[in-house]
Amino acid sequence: GSSPSQAAPPGDRPAMPSLPNDNGGQAIPRVGQAVLIKGKSGVVKYTGPTHFAEGTWIGVELDHVACGKNDGSVDGKRYFGPTRPNYGVFVSSTSQMLK
Repeated sequence: GSSPSQAAPPGDRPAMPSLPNDNGGQAIPRVGQAVLIKGKSGVVKYTGPTHFAEGTWIGVELDHVACGKNDGSVDGKRYFGPTRPNYGVFVSSTSQMLK
């Protein structure tokens, strides 16, 4: 018989690597991993708790578009960077990532 741990069938996008789960059962990307956030490419710079909200947050430095909300810090607390202004963004879920 087949095992449930078999690889998913091929699709339009590559599967995320197997990572520790700490986000409602969703895999948390590693720092340094390339991701897409709402169609914008970036690199994960931080994963973990924040002072501004509960749960595990993912800090991403966007590659080319200044549509983020910060420079890697929130309310004066630095989580990563500094990046260029408005190139940092935090997401609370990997469901907002596509890559």
